[in-house]
Amino acid sequence: MSVFLRRGAFTLMTVFAAFAIPFAVGEIIDNPGGSAAVALVALIVVPLALLVTEALHRPARSLRTLRGAVALLGGYAVAEAILTPQTGPVVAVAAVVLGVPLSVVGLHHAREAGVLLVIDGLVPFVSVVAAGLRHLGDNGGLHLSGSSAAAGMPLVIVGMLYLCAWVAGLNEPAPAPPSHQPRHRPRHRQPSRRQSTGQPPTGQRPSHAGQP
Repeated sequence: MSVFLRRGAFTLMTVFAAFAIPFAVGEIIDNPGGSAAVALVALIVVPLALLVTEALHRPARSLRTLRGAVALLGGYAVAEAILTPQTGPVVAVAAVVLGVPLSVVGLHHAREAGVLLVIDGLVPFVSVVAAGLRHLGDNGGLHLSGSSAAAGMPLVIVGMLYLCAWVAGLNEPAPAPPSHQPRHRPRHRQPSRRQSTGQPPTGQRPSHAGQP
């Protein structure tokens, strides 16, 4: 059950990212376009490729990197919501970018990746809530933007699936340890030439029966 949940969470994240990231890249190419669009697309594709590569080859080290990245994203989201009049899709796109390597790490470390995915998915909501509190008197309430909700909800769902996989793995019986068998059979000691011919060992005088 645990393996099924891990694979299901990874597949869901892969399908979501396959639609969300090209959509974000297309929007950037349309607006602003030009050299600025090339730079922004590189800021999405290059970190994504590096993080996924690290997650594939060094999952434990990737966890430390992704913890810091999620913490930085949360701080940036709050700062952007408080200091700027409007929050753009930067936080939502960054959350999706971090969600892809986290789903890869979740195949090996379900609990840690699940917690980070839930936090990563909540970051866009925190950004919207912080912006709403700043402009509470202007618009009369808090409203979740469509891009933030679309980016955050799948990440939270994938994170919950990984946490369920971790819990399911706790209830599964541990695999039996492999039996240790000797690689080589013990060799039988071959009788020496003296023993086979009936001669006494070196240094031992033969006994003559019947002598006084």
